[in-house]
Amino acid sequence: MSEQPYPSSPLSPEPSQKPRRRWPWITGGVFAAVVVIAAAMFAGAQLFGGAQIEPRSGATSTNNAVEPSTATAAEATTEPIEFTPEMFTLKVKILSRDCYGSAGCLVDYRVVPTYLGDSSDLEGVNLEMTYEVTGATGGSDIGTVTFENGEYDVYDVEGDADTASAKSKLKARVTELEWY
Repeated sequence: MSEQPYPSSPLSPEPSQKPRRRWPWITGGVFAAVVVIAAAMFAGAQLFGGAQIEPRSGATSTNNAVEPSTATAAEATTEPIEFTPEMFTLKVKILSRDCYGSAGCLVDYRVVPTYLGDSSDLEGVNLEMTYEVTGATGGSDIGTVTFENGEYDVYDVEGDADTASAKSKLKARVTELEWY
């Protein structure tokens, strides 16, 4: 009788081969790219989150170019400007509007301040502006925004209001300025 190797038992399965992944680095690369993009967006929002007061059209705006100084000693010692509410205008920009028929609308808005003078007047100036938004069904909304060197945080001037209809207009005006 010839010796035969023992037949494989059905109770001990043959080792299975795992399917070979051909591109495992793609998953890791996509994940890494998403993390890098999210981090860059967050860092950019932190660095560039401030907004500047918009100068009126036709007003000179400051730029990063250095110009030679032609000011005399008398011009260098000019009195600081005393800002008044009339020196600013406010525009209400509608960010979103959800209307519910006869129940009215819910409006998200942003108040955009504009200085009517030369934007260089705001250099080195820190002030607090109080404003009033009218046109909402529940009365007026009062807000305050702080400016440092002519810049402010955009999120400080955002709000929401209920209006009677989609045709309702929100208006804003400066009520008080306080500098420090």
